[in-house]
Amino acid sequence: MTEMRTKMTTRFSIIEIFFWMALGDVIGFVSIFLLECGFNNAQIGIIVALACGISVILQPIVASYADMPQSLSLKTIILILTGLQIVISPFLTVLYQKNFWATGILYCILIVGIHTLNPLINALGTECINQGKQLNFGVARGIGSGGYAVLCYILGIVLARTQASIQPLTACLIFIGLAISVMCFPFEKRKETEETTEGKEAGGGGNDRKARNTPWEFFSRYKKFGVVLIGCVLLYSSHMMVGGFGFQIVVSKGGGSEEAGIVMAIAALAELPVLFVFAYMLKIARCDIWVRISAIAFMVKALLTFWATNMTFYYCVQALQLLGWGLFTVASVYYVNEVIEKRDAIKGQAYMTAAYSLGCIIGAAAGGKLIDAKGVDTMLLWATAASLVGMVILLFAAGSAAKEHGYSV
Repeated sequence: MTEMRTKMTTRFSIIEIFFWMALGDVIGFVSIFLLECGFNNAQIGIIVALACGISVILQPIVASYADMPQSLSLKTIILILTGLQIVISPFLTVLYQKNFWATGILYCILIVGIHTLNPLINALGTECINQGKQLNFGVARGIGSGGYAVLCYILGIVLARTQASIQPLTACLIFIGLAISVMCFPFEKRKETEETTEGKEAGGGGNDRKARNTPWEFFSRYKKFGVVLIGCVLLYSSHMMVGGFGFQIVVSKGGGSEEAGIVMAIAALAELPVLFVFAYMLKIARCDIWVRISAIAFMVKALLTFWATNMTFYYCVQALQLLGWGLFTVASVYYVNEVIEKRDAIKGQAYMTAAYSLGCIIGAAAGGKLIDAKGVDTMLLWATAASLVGMVILLFAAGSAAKEHGYSV
């Protein structure tokens, strides 16, 4: 049993490594690439916001399709989306500093792709857990953060010494690795009979399942979960301002491309302890408690980022990634998997990721305009305010959403 658990966790860890390396490349270095292509901060914010807006619409649609018994398997859907990323990314290198609008459009599509893959990758792991397979999601996610840290550190140094045109090529290679790792992952789509049985056990048949494919039907069933998502949107808005404009923040504190890569690497490494031991943390406290703690850490990190006066202080602030993004990224996956019925599990993960995308829309659009109009400090002040409101909402709503359906999380 232990050997089987280790084997499944190892294989899923490889998927997580490539996915988070791809996300680090595409999202983490978006400002460096687009600034070198002639975009200003406001335009970068609009591109990221537009991509996230498309993702908000696309994620639930793809998830609803993936939840259907007659759909393609989750593994196949991931491979199709990854293949599109492999095709698109090299064109950005070809268009580097040559075609302003085409570069913006293609990078927007690249961001849409990585955001749409996020809930599907999460669902790939949780679906295996729901099928009774032995897989430690927290450990796999932690190893993924390790890959993110290594990528950001190395790519930050490389971009400080070369042109940003190399960035899309590294993304292409990473997406190829992701495709291969997904193809090798032993995943089986749940059979329709299993879906029907779960529907009956939950008090509804096939018609009830069909009804919840629409957002209004889903949220009429999970009302308090919808309130949780509002708090998540605000936290994610703050996270986008602090992380998405990380290069601009680093520059304001006296750093450059290399320092930006170091900041992202430190933050990713800080996530590792909580991700590796989260399975044991669940034995100490419920999921909703860990979600609340992470909300507090989000707010504190945004505040200290605002207060940081130099790079040394800013490096130290990244330690809060442990209880902020690091804790939330794994706690939220387990939380959704518990408070949402299994027949709606993929949609639940998609709505959580859609909340992230919606937060990115707000954070990217507002952040870029605030930096150009008022400067980095004003942007960070607004990020702190957004995280404060989001924290308050989650402190009150996370537990009540879990109790809404009588789950003990």
